[in-house]
Amino acid sequence: MDELTSLRWLAREVVPEAAVAVASVPAPVLASAHHKTPAVQRYLAWWIDHPDPTGRFAAKMRWLRWLPSSLLVRILFALGYDGLIFMNGDTVVGHIFYQRRSCEIHGFSVFVAKEFEGVGYGVVMAFDYVAFAARATRVKKARMGGGKNRVNRRLQQLLRNHETKLGWRVDEDGWVTFS
Repeated sequence: MDELTSLRWLAREVVPEAAVAVASVPAPVLASAHHKTPAVQRYLAWWIDHPDPTGRFAAKMRWLRWLPSSLLVRILFALGYDGLIFMNGDTVVGHIFYQRRSCEIHGFSVFVAKEFEGVGYGVVMAFDYVAFAARATRVKKARMGGGKNRVNRRLQQLLRNHETKLGWRVDEDGWVTFS
């Protein structure tokens, strides 16, 4: 599922007033499909070496951090970790990292480069993530963190306004269940 240019339909459907951001956010690449690209390799290695120290990912992976990043990346992919990386050439605009667990996808890390903050990129990227999850094989629901930050709350509010049209259910805890 490397054809990710068609994910933008959801952002266009749900936030048509964000047309500038929708048009200017580059289509994502799937980390697992592009992990041998030098810019993606460097980016993944940096985030593996610099996880949020208060996050569950850092705690879970602490025992693996001594491994070389190339091996660690393969282990993480085998454990269901992956991500959508938004790049403009070799410049990373942002990412959404997630872990797939059976029929669920758990988003756990969102980043937007400083020069792209405050203009809707995070919201567009979040909708691309939900659109990606909705079309992933055998995925029944997805969540972007616990729904406590500004981007998550905005995403949930906008999706909730379109639940009937999309045929999805958006729960207060951040889960989006696909029909």
